[in-house]
Amino acid sequence: MFSRTSGLLKVVNDTAEEGEFMKNPIEVLRRKEAELERLQEEVEALRLVGRLLRRSSAADDKHQDRGKILQMP
Repeated sequence: MFSRTSGLLKVVNDTAEEGEFMKNPIEVLRRKEAELERLQEEVEALRLVGRLLRRSSAADDKHQDRGKILQMP
């Protein structure tokens, strides 16, 4: 038998020690889903940054093909 205590389930059977707590599986699932969503958004943001950096690098390469400026003494 379990009794609810602020998001945790307290085990109240003969095999558990007094005061032993177990997490509510539904609450754990909700937290994991929220964490998964946050990580998916972070990965998408990193992919976007990667594409922007790749484009920036390609643009820099085009400018370097124009030649170097030499400073005359």
